[in-house]
Amino acid sequence: MPEWINESFLKAILQGGEGQENNVSIIKFSVGPAVTPGNNFFSCIYRVQIQYTVSNSQSVRALSLIVKSPITEGYFATLSKKGNYFEKEMKVYNELLPRLNDKLKFEFAPKPFKGPNDSDLVLKDLLEDGYKVMDKYKRLDFSYCKSVMVNLAKFHAASVSLHHEDPTCVEDVGKEAAINENTINDEKPILEYCVKAVARIARETYGHEDLSEFLLSKLENLWESIVKIYSHKDGQLKVLNHGDMWINNILFKTGDLGEVADVKFIDFQLSRYGSPVLDLLYFFWTSADQEVRECKLQDLCKIYLQTLNSSLKDLGCVERLTLEELNHCFKSASDLFVLILCQLTPGMFSDPENTFALAEVNNPFDESSSLESNEFFESRLKGKYFWTLFPIIIRQFQNWVLNM
Repeated sequence: MPEWINESFLKAILQGGEGQENNVSIIKFSVGPAVTPGNNFFSCIYRVQIQYTVSNSQSVRALSLIVKSPITEGYFATLSKKGNYFEKEMKVYNELLPRLNDKLKFEFAPKPFKGPNDSDLVLKDLLEDGYKVMDKYKRLDFSYCKSVMVNLAKFHAASVSLHHEDPTCVEDVGKEAAINENTINDEKPILEYCVKAVARIARETYGHEDLSEFLLSKLENLWESIVKIYSHKDGQLKVLNHGDMWINNILFKTGDLGEVADVKFIDFQLSRYGSPVLDLLYFFWTSADQEVRECKLQDLCKIYLQTLNSSLKDLGCVERLTLEELNHCFKSASDLFVLILCQLTPGMFSDPENTFALAEVNNPFDESSSLESNEFFESRLKGKYFWTLFPIIIRQFQNWVLNM
């Protein structure tokens, strides 16, 4: 555990902001990993449990915090630095979220604490309040997905309202960092390699000849298509997207009967300004369970639109989005599914035993390395769990687009 998370660091947090304590004495604290290996890519994430007292009181108080710091070595550190991912997330928590929360009097994410270092993000640990991350391998049923749609629609609507007031703030935070014309040398080869590798394994190992051909048919100009999707140059409704809207970045609190009582979002390092289908496509095809993907996606879209449009009305915004317009946007952005399936899903749903140390993932563009010999990429693209999902998800997506 990092030595810099020490008593002076924690006292500075507890004493450091508006409404926080003065003259804190730390009795004891413990530091441990907040997530299991393989569930974080761009940050080191720690859970810090503190017992302390304040002046003029002998009663012992307890607090649990999440402390995030950027990784400093390896391939993912390089990506994070180039895209300023960590700085983006700090801006979202410290500058943007308070304004979005105020719009609808609704807390979208955990409370941030002012820390002694600008390079560290300190958040309230919602685990103590009964929130939890659901099992990514089981994914989310309709009731959980419905709750995400409602909160996501409110988040998007609040960002539209804020954009009217302060477009520079929203567009600055939402500037695309991962997929753009400046990242072509790093990201295009990886995308194309992943699509070709998945198509090859689908054909040679699992006999999915038709699915292999489907993927390869998308390969020509795929990068250019995805850059266009992310560039938000069309005239449709634009929102601040969370950008990494999947099950591991959503916290749920349930009631006594198991019903979803509240939802919070975390991890805003990839926030992007553009069409709301960026978040919706991402969430549907990474986080909804098989039954939802098979027959409930249009129901989720209707729930999303009802909340979005009513929230826009409440906020005095003239923008509205219809189901017909949303479906048109889905079709226009359908190439994004290929990136989600071939490049992202193998890493998100790698086999549980296939863990890795972030700092040990080599840059595939180093002189001593290559994509074909990169153990991280190869092991994930061959993961057994991914290949149980692959034929089901890709056929569901094809049917969804066909029937839209």
